[in-house]
Amino acid sequence: MPSPEIDLTATTDASRTDHWKVEGIWRGPQGNARDVRHFRGSRSHVERVLTRLEGKGRLLRRLSLQPA
Repeated sequence: MPSPEIDLTATTDASRTDHWKVEGIWRGPQGNARDVRHFRGSRSHVERVLTRLEGKGRLLRRLSLQPA
């Protein structure tokens, strides 16, 4: 069995989350609505996606970004 210094699976699994819950005000076909949407990927990837959606006018306001 590897030593605890080499086996970092416990810390990496706990600190790496690839599923995020985003609460915000979204623009949809029926108008603006406060909603929770789920995204997969690293935090930096999800941040880039949300920035792009804000630029397109789909996400009007980001209220929270939490691991799901």
